[in-house]
Amino acid sequence: SEGVHYCFDDQELKDAADQMKSEKVRRLVVVNRDKRLVGMCSIGDIVVLGDKSVAGDVLEGVSEPVKK
Repeated sequence: SEGVHYCFDDQELKDAADQMKSEKVRRLVVVNRDKRLVGMCSIGDIVVLGDKSVAGDVLEGVSEPVKK
């Protein structure tokens, strides 16, 4: 894939989930506000740390074919 998709470490988990869905990615790089790497966020993290229905929604969204 082209480009790096990232979120900030102080964002809400739901916002990261929405970003994954809209960008159709299963993982996001997590950076601080200085844009220094602090971790990774995956759909599995959303299942463990968040709402399982949100994770299901993300998985469904990223599994849809990309329209060209």
